[in-house]
Amino acid sequence: MKTIDLKHIQWLDFSGSPVIFIPESLKGTWMGFFNTQPDDDAIDRTPDLTIDDQDYFVSTDFDFDKPKTHYDELCGQFEREKAEVIKFKVEKKQLLAISSFFDPIGWDTKQNIFFNGKLNELDLAYSKKLDWQTTVEWLNPDNKVYMMNACCTLFEEDLVGEMLEIDLPAGRYLIEEAYYEHHYCSYLYRFRLLNK
Repeated sequence: MKTIDLKHIQWLDFSGSPVIFIPESLKGTWMGFFNTQPDDDAIDRTPDLTIDDQDYFVSTDFDFDKPKTHYDELCGQFEREKAEVIKFKVEKKQLLAISSFFDPIGWDTKQNIFFNGKLNELDLAYSKKLDWQTTVEWLNPDNKVYMMNACCTLFEEDLVGEMLEIDLPAGRYLIEEAYYEHHYCSYLYRFRLLNK
């Protein structure tokens, strides 16, 4: 791996929410923690979002055993698989999801590396010594991917700080993980293209 250049990393903060990578062709399918019915104990029943005359409400029940939302289903799958990187099926395709332990998170636009945790200039000399381990293989069908807070949906108007558009060539990727600890703790996930 080449030396990491901090100026190529775009940083976000999802406050510990899982991070999902949604291929462009799936962008209208993910609804995050929005549900068509308000929670039973909801005091305010004003819709949080309306799409094509359908009202949606933010659900904060977070019942992973009896999921109401895509977010619930995703978190339940993380628990069942006991994994930090999973593939989640939506309409016969798969988005990629990575749990986030640390904030902030970042994306290296030059090397296609996802950072879960902070990094600074003093850490860079150690970044070549990482021990990369394979996690999953993932098929990206499109040339554009949305890296997004799993709570959100791309139907929302204001996604500033919650979503990043990534140019990622279509193809099969090996997602490799490395743990890093020096001045800060960080998990790094390298997206290695196997074929186009």
